[in-house]
Amino acid sequence: MVDVGEMSMVLLAQVESQFDLVMIAEYMEVSLVLLKELMCWSLDDVTFFTLNARSAASHAKLTAWERRRISELNSADGLLYDHFLRRFRLHVQDFGAARMHHEVEALLRRNAELYRQCIKVVLPPAKPDGAYNDVRYQLHDDLGDLGPLCRLITVHELDFTAQLRDQQARRLKVLSQLDDLFQVHDDDRQSPAPLASR
Repeated sequence: MVDVGEMSMVLLAQVESQFDLVMIAEYMEVSLVLLKELMCWSLDDVTFFTLNARSAASHAKLTAWERRRISELNSADGLLYDHFLRRFRLHVQDFGAARMHHEVEALLRRNAELYRQCIKVVLPPAKPDGAYNDVRYQLHDDLGDLGPLCRLITVHELDFTAQLRDQQARRLKVLSQLDDLFQVHDDDRQSPAPLASR
C-alpha cells in the first residue's frame, strides 16, 4: 500500500526545489504582492479583474461526515495545502505587516481605478446557471494609452494562455535561429574552409 504521507513529503521537496513562492487562492491579493516583489514587477503587472469566479449558488452544503470523508480522500492535498499555507504565512511575516497592508491597499486602489477607466459595462455570463460566473466586460471606446492594459486584463485565462504560448513559440523560434547561427559560426571556426590554391 502507498504511504500517502511519505509520497507527500517527496512531492513537497520537489515543489519547494522548483518554486520560490506557492500562491494561495484565498489570499490572492497578498499572493500577488509577494509575486510582484519576487519578480521585481510593477503594480500594473499584478492588477486583475475577476473573470471566472465560482458562483455562490454552486457552493454545496456538506454534512460533517461528508467534510470528514472528503478530507480523508484528499489527505495528500490537505498535507500539501497545510504545508504551503505555513510557508506562505512565513513569506508574509518576512515581508512585514505594515508594508503588506500598504501594498494590498495600493493594489486594491489600482484595481478599482483601472475598473473605472477600462470598463464600460459588465455583460451577463454566457451561462448564467453555471457553476462559474463567466464575467465578460465591454471596454470603453477611447482608452488611449490604457488600451493594451485594459484589453490584457480582461482576457479570459484560456485565451490568455493561448496568446502566451504563441508569444513564447515566436520567441523560441528567434532564439533557436540565433543558436543555429552561433553553432554555424563555431563550426566555421573549428574547420576553416580550404584556401584556394594559387
